[in-house]
Amino acid sequence: MAVYRREDSIKAMNARKLLKKKLETAPDEIKLLDAQSNAMSDQFDFLEDCLVEMAMIVYAE
Repeated sequence: MAVYRREDSIKAMNARKLLKKKLETAPDEIKLLDAQSNAMSDQFDFLEDCLVEMAMIVYAE
């Protein structure tokens, strides 16, 4: 038979509060991560274009 102590109840309540707080901030975090991902993609495209231009100059005949 399991014995439940007050400390276990407090830990469970704290865990629920932490989870609730994380779930409340999740939409904002998702927006931020999406914006960061888009910025990284744009930066990658820019660098790729730069490399192509450099290659065209270096290997131009």
